[in-house]
This record gives sequence, structure tokens and C-alpha cells, in this order.
Amino acid sequence: MLALALPFAILLLIAGPVNWGLRYQSWSQLSKDKLIQSANSYIANRAPGNGACLFAVECKSGRARLKLIKSMKDWDFEASKQIAWDRKFDGICQGLTANFALELANDNPQSHNTYEGSRRAVWSFYNDKFVPTRTRLGFAAFSEAETETCVNSYSVTTP
Repeated sequence: MLALALPFAILLLIAGPVNWGLRYQSWSQLSKDKLIQSANSYIANRAPGNGACLFAVECKSGRARLKLIKSMKDWDFEASKQIAWDRKFDGICQGLTANFALELANDNPQSHNTYEGSRRAVWSFYNDKFVPTRTRLGFAAFSEAETETCVNSYSVTTP
């Protein structure tokens, strides 16, 4: 029994315990307003003067892909939130694709002066906010499939 417990204890010391309670709280309290608030905060800190579009996961032929949210009013947020849950716990809609993501508007000249790693961000249930897809220490998947181009007319942030 000790032979099984020792590797598990070492793994917990290295990786630390996964705090599923905080991740569940992030998921359960997630709302359209919270996503927009986090998007505005991300843009203010990482890409001031830019607009950004919001993307949400959808299933196409059993694979995950990001869909550009063109109208916050018409978007079925609860369905997107449920897909995020089902992807994690029911194994549906697999793929290296974020559940919620941001991208800077391409038609804003200011966006071309922004660091490439900050042009896209993904929602992190661990951090309870948007985080860049590329950092010095890691990478987060945006979408396996091509996404529709983000333009200022679909922006959820105020440039």
C-alpha cells in the first residue's frame, strides 16, 4: 500500500492539489457580463486602444470549434456554458479549442502594433479571467479550426 501512496504523495507535492471547487465556482458564476468585464480588463492591460471579439465553443461534426459572437443579445450563453461543462466531464466535442476566447479586431491599425502573444486570449476557469494564448512559460489552444475574422463591428470591448 505504501508503494502506491508514495508516488501519489510525490505527485501532489510537485503538481499541487487541483482545486476543483474554485474551478466549479468560476464556471457556475460565469455570465455574459463577467466575460465582457474580463475582456475589457484584458484589453486595458494587454492591448490598450483595441477592440476585441468574443468567441464561444460550438460542436461541429463532433469536434470543438470557436464561433464568433456577432450579437450578445442573440447568443445562447447557457448553451455555450453547458458545452464547456460537457467537454470537461462527458468527453463530448473534443479538440484543442478554448471554450471562450478573445481576438483583437483586425481592422484596427492599432492591433498590428500589439505583441503577437497578446492578440488572442482564452478563458481560464483556473484564473477566472482571460489569459493570453502565448506567454513566456506556456501556450493555450485557441482553436483547431479556422475562425471567422474579428472586426470592430463585432467587438465586445470599447477601444
